Amino acid sequence: MDELLKAENLAVGYPARAGFLEGLSGKERGVVRALDGIDLSIGVGEIVALVGESGCGKTTTGKALLRLVDERYVRGTVRFGGADVYGMARPALRGFRGSAQMIYQDPYQSLNPKDSVLEIVVEPLRVHGLAAGRDMRDRAILALEESGLKPGAGYVDRYPHELSGGQRQRVAIASALILEPRFIVADEPVSMLDLSVRAGIVRLLASLRDRRGLAFAFITHDLSLAWLMADRVAIMYLGKIVEEGPSDDVISRPAHPYSLALVDVMPRIEPRAGRKRRLLPGEPPNPSLIPAGCRFRPRCRHATGLCAEKEPVLEPFEGAAAGHRAACHYRGSIPV
Repeated sequence: MDELLKAENLAVGYPARAGFLEGLSGKERGVVRALDGIDLSIGVGEIVALVGESGCGKTTTGKALLRLVDERYVRGTVRFGGADVYGMARPALRGFRGSAQMIYQDPYQSLNPKDSVLEIVVEPLRVHGLAAGRDMRDRAILALEESGLKPGAGYVDRYPHELSGGQRQRVAIASALILEPRFIVADEPVSMLDLSVRAGIVRLLASLRDRRGLAFAFITHDLSLAWLMADRVAIMYLGKIVEEGPSDDVISRPAHPYSLALVDVMPRIEPRAGRKRRLLPGEPPNPSLIPAGCRFRPRCRHATGLCAEKEPVLEPFEGAAAGHRAACHYRGSIPV
């Protein structure tokens, strides 16, 4: 598979907010390490799921891939089609913006309630100066119909308050599609929707990959949904990818204790006899005070002295399928 996007040592760190007294004293505020040096590649037409708890860095990763994060806080590189995204001058960056789009989580907040569906969908065309007049309306109708809103002409003059949550999200998808991108970051695109409409949106995104050859970074906290959607899964914890590999292999043979905990709570039709769900204790640590050694150590029941001394590296392990890697000193040998 040809590589479309590649991030190397990508990190995002924000200055920690100082309290009033700290500000007066001039104390060091520290840095919140929202993303702490990840390597990620996505091929043409590939769906890669970023999975983890809230605050693990999934959305920050998606925004950093699209150069939607203040460049002062970013280090590392992102290459799209071989070109350095953070080194692009304005003309090249404008072309990249047309090729890489984002679908946001909440269709109730991402759509301007004052704009009609037509105005929302064609806004990218106006910004890029790609169409005018009747042509914009025709392209909007086609984008709406490709997003599952048929007939498109029946939706263009409506406003967001006249649409259901699923219809709003399809409008957001149509707006992302109208520039004919090659890559889309889908940030929890179904988490705000009723269960009855989620399946339709998931099928739509999968069909877009098949018909258009679109690549996706699919962000979700639901590992079962990632298994359904993605070719590869990257499990994230506290700003790092702790396990990555083909979806089936990560689910069937999790090699990191955090991945094992996520798999353990996945719903099953026929749960394994005698196996109990093991819930993780505590909460993820403060990203401005990351523990020494393995960052998952404070919540890991398998942690040893080595885990406190040395941070594990994301590497393949014995018996792993091609592309299956984990960042654990005992990867592949964690008791199930």
